[in-house]
Amino acid sequence: MSVVIAKRLLEKCSPVFNKLKPSLLMMMDNEEIQQTFTTETLWELTQHHISIRFLGICKTRSRILLYNRDEIDKTLQIQENRDLLIDFGYNPSAPIDQLLDKLEHKFIHSSSHCFPHEIGVFLGYPAEDIKGFIRNNGKNYKVSGLWKVYGDEVKALKTFASFANCREKNLKMLQDGVLFTDIIKGVTIR
Repeated sequence: MSVVIAKRLLEKCSPVFNKLKPSLLMMMDNEEIQQTFTTETLWELTQHHISIRFLGICKTRSRILLYNRDEIDKTLQIQENRDLLIDFGYNPSAPIDQLLDKLEHKFIHSSSHCFPHEIGVFLGYPAEDIKGFIRNNGKNYKVSGLWKVYGDEVKALKTFASFANCREKNLKMLQDGVLFTDIIKGVTIR
């Protein structure tokens, strides 16, 4: 894998690679997707339980969910998250692929300006922040960072900082000559 592609992935995906976050949603140009997610890259990612799922493909851009299957399974076992999924019409006991099929269907059939709210569950956002976003129509939040925070802002700010720290450490390792596969080989940065 080229250093350019490794850097691109580490900049965007480090919290998922390091098991700090179950998944992330990316919008990428289709040309960038072809350059980034080569057969070699996909193979390397799957060796570390990382999968990608397209949640909408347009002429020039696509939505991609990059996720760690083990971590997303843990997130979906939290009762508050299961309750939210039920509220959104999901069967939380269904296999992850069926849940993602339903999410993909909702993305495809939602307006281009509106994401299904349950994406927050899959992305690992706190349930209280997802509920707060819905209740307040995306307004009246305490803090806005990687998501809008309606609950514990101190914890959220620490989480945002840990994601930034993780990204910074991974990029530094890459700059120091550590191979991409060694960087994501199960290292957990907390």
